[in-house]
Amino acid sequence: IDELLEAFTPKTFEYIDPSNGVGEKIGFMIQDIEHTKLGKMIVVEKDGYKRYDAQNLIGVLMTALKAERNK
Repeated sequence: IDELLEAFTPKTFEYIDPSNGVGEKIGFMIQDIEHTKLGKMIVVEKDGYKRYDAQNLIGVLMTALKAERNK
């Protein structure tokens, strides 16, 4: 869970893609995630853009929460 918390640190950034809006946003940086063990499970690339797959992310988060609860 430590790796998960370290990689998923929310950050603010300026979004510049007109199709998805512009301005300040908050989210996770793919660069922080993609080189972790978890990144291989949740980072996808399409049309030259990387993003995290929210469905896979939910599965990873639930697994981590259950593991933490069972400690």
